[in-house]
Amino acid sequence: MDITLETTQHGDSGFHIGTYSERRYGASYRFHEEYELLYVAEGTLNIGIEGTSYSAKAPAVFFIDRNRPHYVDITAAQQRGSFHWYAILFHASVLGDKNDRCRRFPEINEIDTQLPPDSIYLKLIPALQELSWSFATGYEYECKAMLLNIMAHIQKSGCYKKRTGKTYSNAFSAVNAVVGYINENYGENFNISDLAAMHGYSPNHLSGIFKRYTGESITQFTINARIRAACGMLTETDKAIADVAVSCGFDNISYFNRTFLKKMGVTPSSYRIAVKNMG
Repeated sequence: MDITLETTQHGDSGFHIGTYSERRYGASYRFHEEYELLYVAEGTLNIGIEGTSYSAKAPAVFFIDRNRPHYVDITAAQQRGSFHWYAILFHASVLGDKNDRCRRFPEINEIDTQLPPDSIYLKLIPALQELSWSFATGYEYECKAMLLNIMAHIQKSGCYKKRTGKTYSNAFSAVNAVVGYINENYGENFNISDLAAMHGYSPNHLSGIFKRYTGESITQFTINARIRAACGMLTETDKAIADVAVSCGFDNISYFNRTFLKKMGVTPSSYRIAVKNMG
């Protein structure tokens, strides 16, 4: 169930607030232990949160609960022009100890997924991100104060409801299992019918719920997993490129080269040289 759990530590061991300002990349299907504030400042992005897709035209603000699967698809923005989005991720401990009312508030209440894009969020989220990367003296206190102001505004605005008992749907469990299978078996030869049979779905049904949750088709997700694995092999091993291709599930070296170039913007050999030169 936790195969897609994001293990990257956001912030650091002494400061559990991670901040991001993104103009180039989206975010693939994932979930994590932290709460997340996501602000679309420019462009129109397709935001997927637990199987629901939002066409997020700037300004748009989202609150993503702990362990809620989500993705940020930038395809639409790339077609229309520029985009810019911010993400603030924070661990529950930032709000206080286990008995602190500030920490208990999001634990006993479900905050609205889409928040009204009012001036408090539009001002404080970019300011928090900028300050956290400045490492100015006392930035930790100021960042935490900004975050607490945001949480106070959510509470005062009434953008929440009492939590109810919630379990993950069969669809979510199936998607996570398929994601895990692909990430662990990217080098094997399998197809959508094989994956569907493993979980008792028809190929069309599985394809539909997979796209709804991840924002990608099963084929796209599999290719991306194979390319990610190839990037690692190219930089961490001395395997011949043809061997890397086979190990990552590409039977045709020409197809591997074309796909890698399309995804990464450079050929496999150029990628290997560029990364090694950076080191």
